[in-house]
Amino acid sequence: MKKQVEEFDSLGLKAGWVQSSIYLAEALLATRKPTEAQQELDRTIKVAEKLGLRVEQARAHYLMGQVFDKLGKSNQATPHYREALRILESLSKEDGASHILERSDLRDIYGAVKSSQGGTT
Repeated sequence: MKKQVEEFDSLGLKAGWVQSSIYLAEALLATRKPTEAQQELDRTIKVAEKLGLRVEQARAHYLMGQVFDKLGKSNQATPHYREALRILESLSKEDGASHILERSDLRDIYGAVKSSQGGTT
């Protein structure tokens, strides 16, 4: 997967790079490598922000929250969960996007973040 991320980067396919980088971070987290996932997500969040890829930003912030939870740093996880929630709620308020949180991938993130924040933003 890391090779795919590097390939997207070398081709200048930034949106593909961001998505692949998120998948790589998920894999790193799943294989108990939270520090490596954190490093991947640090770069990913910056690029997603620069490109305006808000769905990917929300996903990356959610994963970063999970990274910090795995590292036992819940106080550092909270701002990332809040940012993911803020982005998702902002997206849902845009014209024509009222049902965006019904997407299975975003619904799962939104539900997990909402419950981890005690239902508040």
